Amino acid sequence: MAVFTVMLTLGLLVTKAQTGTATVSGNVFAVAGGNLQAVNVIACLLENDTCSDSRSSVQAINGGSSAKYQLANLEAGESYLMLAWKDVNASGEVDEGDELGVYTQGGKPALVAPPAVGIDLRMATFNGDLDALLAQAEETVTVTPPPPVASPPAPAPAPASSGLTISGRVQARANGSVQGALVIAGVFVKDQLDLKNAKAARVEANGAFSITNLEKKRYGLFAWRDLDGNNAISDKDEFGVYISSNRVALATPPLSGVTLQFKAAGLKDYDAMRDLFLPTPAPT
Repeated sequence: MAVFTVMLTLGLLVTKAQTGTATVSGNVFAVAGGNLQAVNVIACLLENDTCSDSRSSVQAINGGSSAKYQLANLEAGESYLMLAWKDVNASGEVDEGDELGVYTQGGKPALVAPPAVGIDLRMATFNGDLDALLAQAEETVTVTPPPPVASPPAPAPAPASSGLTISGRVQARANGSVQGALVIAGVFVKDQLDLKNAKAARVEANGAFSITNLEKKRYGLFAWRDLDGNNAISDKDEFGVYISSNRVALATPPLSGVTLQFKAAGLKDYDAMRDLFLPTPAPT
């Protein structure tokens, strides 16, 4: 268990010279009914089944049932075991009864290659073999989650009587919610959302939305709910796109009575909407 004896000194790492510039970020969730007081989130660079003192990194979490984290100064091209640990019995080692969260893929510990986002850690009471866990992690294939699409624009009030409007309603998934959702109208330039000219509106509790101050042009119209909390569009989020005649379509204001239906998390609908802006291949 020597690896986590070392972890007690990880707070010193922030003062050591590090050449890395990459980051790993995500959320950490407490055990059911618990809290994140005195939890450390650790990016552990494994060397001989031990976390490297000089090349690992740590961030302290100080309470709540969930929290965001971001570990910086990591080395691109290396692989890290991502952990959240609460030393319940103050023994200085991970042992039975402590709380531990490990990033997994397919139910097995997975190493993460920075930069990476959406690396969520869920705490559970630890009652296993840490040495076996570390050995298993070193055998896994390094995973690199897809980079986020550019962050959507923040909704801003529009002038009371200027421009054109698109309005309607967003429908949640079964037993789902529209809380925190946005509806975004934007065009794509070279396969990237044009944030400078995109417009966004928050969805009301009853699902209603209204985007104003639009121009007479075709927009990709989609509802978005940031499920992983990283403030960027990613494949863990919910999407609902504008459908006309049973297919994804572009929306031209003024337009009212639009319905956007949230579907399962994933970029499928978003990508289908984005593909409408790609050039049509020339006939052969």
